[in-house]
Amino acid sequence: MGESEVPAWHEGVQGIVNAHDVPRRFVRARVPVPVTARVVWEVDGEEHLETVATAWTRRLVLVDVSDRRNRITAAWLELADVRRRHG
Repeated sequence: MGESEVPAWHEGVQGIVNAHDVPRRFVRARVPVPVTARVVWEVDGEEHLETVATAWTRRLVLVDVSDRRNRITAAWLELADVRRRHG
């Protein structure tokens, strides 16, 4: 693969439309909680990811979003966009 074929670090990066700023106060999970998260990408649209929640507030949940489209590895989403998975 030649140098011209390697994508730049920023290629394909998209914002998450339904993500929120980091809240001032939140509770961290002792262990990650399996969830399905509804993520809405700027370009690619809605996607449901099987992931884990690692913190929360009364209305927001921090979920892992390990995806090359996202510069950071997590996003704060509304409680309504996150469902706990069992099993």
